Amino acid sequence: MQVLAPVGRDEGRTAELVRQETVHPVPYARKCSVTDPSSIESGPIRTFVAAEVPESVKARIAGIVDPLRRQFRLRWTRPEGWHLTLKFLGERTPKEVERIIGTAHEVAARVRPFEAALGGWGAFPSPGRPRVLWVGTAVGAEELIGVATALDKALAEAGFPPEEKEFHPHVTLARVDVAAVGADAFNRLQERPLAPQPFPVDRIVVFRSVLDRGGARYHPLAVECLRGGSRESVE
Repeated sequence: MQVLAPVGRDEGRTAELVRQETVHPVPYARKCSVTDPSSIESGPIRTFVAAEVPESVKARIAGIVDPLRRQFRLRWTRPEGWHLTLKFLGERTPKEVERIIGTAHEVAARVRPFEAALGGWGAFPSPGRPRVLWVGTAVGAEELIGVATALDKALAEAGFPPEEKEFHPHVTLARVDVAAVGADAFNRLQERPLAPQPFPVDRIVVFRSVLDRGGARYHPLAVECLRGGSRESVE
């Protein structure tokens, strides 16, 4: 098993947003079954599993969203934290995190890599009274739902609570405190459609989320490459 070197925080970012999110970059290209044991030495560990979004796609979304940050007082998320959450598990003990990583490894062995693309602005629970603004998936929604469903089922068999809500793949862009402001921001987003840019989804990552006054910081605990259909998946 390969071990990740400790990754420092990005000290060069400004604190212009109400909510900041920082992801410590994963310092590998396409290596599978990589775990950072230093991140799971103590608990509780706020844990989730996600598919990553390429930097080029984030840049295109940021080009649309950034002008709105200055116009609408929302709790905007930062591009560094944009990802497609597949399963949120909340605070877990180190032993539970090890089981989560093992389960992600097993699921990844059964899933083939696929292509996805982000597109379509949305709001939860509704555009008229939003609490969350997001961008959805124009390509690959069915496959992402399949991965999330497989993860949820396998984790339930491992003793974790199953999801009660229907899974809807999306990237969270902002959280809303005043519904009228969120509705106006959503309407502005609708004026600027996002052209889908396909990208490969060939791995899932188990992340640790650390909350502090600066916002959320995401540490990769483990990466599991999707290996369905490969020789490794059937041996």
